[in-house]
Amino acid sequence: MKKINNRKSFVKNFLSKKDINSIMQEFYFSMLNKLGNKKYRHITNRQIDFLSDREQFDIVYNVAKKHKNWSQIYENFRKLPSIKKIVIKKIKKYCKLKFSSQAKVLTQGPRIHEIKNSRFFTMHQEQIKSREGLVFFIALHDVKKSEGGLMFVKKDLKYTIPHFRNEKEYRPEITNSLTVDEKKIIKSKFERKFFAGEAAIIGKHILHETAKKTKGPPRWSIIVRVGFN
Repeated sequence: MKKINNRKSFVKNFLSKKDINSIMQEFYFSMLNKLGNKKYRHITNRQIDFLSDREQFDIVYNVAKKHKNWSQIYENFRKLPSIKKIVIKKIKKYCKLKFSSQAKVLTQGPRIHEIKNSRFFTMHQEQIKSREGLVFFIALHDVKKSEGGLMFVKKDLKYTIPHFRNEKEYRPEITNSLTVDEKKIIKSKFERKFFAGEAAIIGKHILHETAKKTKGPPRWSIIVRVGFN
């Protein structure tokens, strides 16, 4: 078995269609309830099937993201019951099965990636403080190329390279003190697309970045970081 920090695997159907629709339904109701707008009362109790038709979901999201309390709405997403009952439960079960070890959840929540005004992560390794750590990137719908998936490199590193914290962009970035070989590896990046419910499970040594998004509706995913001591 690969060491946890060097692990890179892709698991299709990590979340089922039913799981995803339950999660997105909860996000949907959470936005509506926070908006508290009479204009949307007639659709407050409407059930949606996000994977079949996301139009109504996107209408409410586009209103919510412009609301003065959007940061509070977004922060509330990670605290919703479905995250713990569905996502965290499956991640802990996966880690127990694969590594015979109890995973400690460090961070959890959705990530929304749009063509404009999105937080973009350049090539980096996860800055997890635990001795060993993983990040789970789970797509909540199909993500085709140019729709904001993830970038990887052709040859994965098995050790940590120097990073610094870009406070302005609120992200880790690789320093310039790299070897010639390391620079070549970083330039060998390629984009990977995802199916709905597919999880990328990557250790803290694995280089990756957010792929550029030039088309398609907002990309929704869930990011969970876990540590093993």
